[in-house]
Amino acid sequence: MIPEGDTLMKTIPTVTGAIATREFGFTLSHEHVFVHDEGVIASFPHIWNRKQAIESARNKLQAAYDAGVRTIIDMSIMGNGRDIHTVRAVAEGLPINILVATGAFYPDQLPRYFHTQPLSALRECFVHDIKTGISGTSVRAAIIKVCTDAPGLTPDVEKTLRAAAQASLETGVPIHTHARAENQSGLLQMRVFLEEGVPPERIYIGHVMDDTGLDYAKRLLDLGVYIGFDRFASAAITSTKIQTALSNLADLCGEGYSKQILLGNDGCSYQTVMRTGDSQKDPSLLGNDYTILPSKILPLLREAGVSDAYIQTMAVENPIRLFSLRL
Repeated sequence: MIPEGDTLMKTIPTVTGAIATREFGFTLSHEHVFVHDEGVIASFPHIWNRKQAIESARNKLQAAYDAGVRTIIDMSIMGNGRDIHTVRAVAEGLPINILVATGAFYPDQLPRYFHTQPLSALRECFVHDIKTGISGTSVRAAIIKVCTDAPGLTPDVEKTLRAAAQASLETGVPIHTHARAENQSGLLQMRVFLEEGVPPERIYIGHVMDDTGLDYAKRLLDLGVYIGFDRFASAAITSTKIQTALSNLADLCGEGYSKQILLGNDGCSYQTVMRTGDSQKDPSLLGNDYTILPSKILPLLREAGVSDAYIQTMAVENPIRLFSLRL
């Protein structure tokens, strides 16, 4: 069931204004409008065609809306070259809702400013994005994203996780994580979040679909968190991995976990992180299509035995539940 009563009236900031959680509709829980290495575009804007990139993003997001998507959560943050001014230009006049995040995406060491500052400096920046606005705009962050990858729980990664936890407790917004399934990073993250006192139901551990088995997913789910099957458009996900993920997702739904699972593509309209050709031929862009999940994956899920009721729970009801926990 979707949360009842006044929780449905809670308003959540988007790029173009606040909406009620009940307006989310079909939600892609982990996407990117743009991804850049931090500082590259700001320093050398000539290396991309901003006008063309905005138009491409608008076309891809409109296609997603036409395919039934009503909300995306843009998870580009510091470390992913977040550019809220360009995202706002993309969102203007589009019917789709775009939620944006604050946070830090650094698998090993933070930028020197935050590396040398106390944890509170990072926490205060996250809180500023949530309460005041991002990069001098009035666009407020709706979620906090952090990262744990191959290096594991380095001192700066732990600092970032604790800063996110404290900012979440101060503001009431949920936490989302990039977690490397190969070393079960989500469990390392949860150890920190639980020590800080964050309610598990306010946490969304990402990219759990990358794991080939079910043990990691179940250990997280049994802690009470949300997990993400949220990489269906990623260039790193092969057709074999997709088939495994579909089978695992069907099994988890059958075992009663559907109310803790979120769906997404990890899609992107345009990125400058990897360039192996021009913007029309670069193979790193071929999977960046927000329609993959609604148009290609959902039919495969149904073939795997996942009912429309389960899909409704994961793609519509669960995002409302996660964001309705705001204080």
